[in-house]
Amino acid sequence: MYPEAVRATPDFISGFPVALIQIIGLIALMDSLKIATLSSGAVFGAVFSAGIWLIVDLQMVSTTTFVSYSYVGLDAVLSAIMGAIGGGVVAWSLKKFA
Repeated sequence: MYPEAVRATPDFISGFPVALIQIIGLIALMDSLKIATLSSGAVFGAVFSAGIWLIVDLQMVSTTTFVSYSYVGLDAVLSAIMGAIGGGVVAWSLKKFA
């Protein structure tokens, strides 16, 4: 219906600040919660990332017609995987360098 409503390729200019905000939030929360093991960091990172993107994606489902629930599920799983990797790395880094 509106093919120009969805970009063919992601916009790096808007995507980079989002990723930066997410990683800064992950670092700040993990440091204040004293999460220091690789496994607890991975679990926290997965829950944190999936939670953020579920909020965003479900808001998009409620306000648009071009975002589907299958996309929301796939994005939550992929966000959890990336968050687990990031959380593990952050926990390891906080323990090693802080």
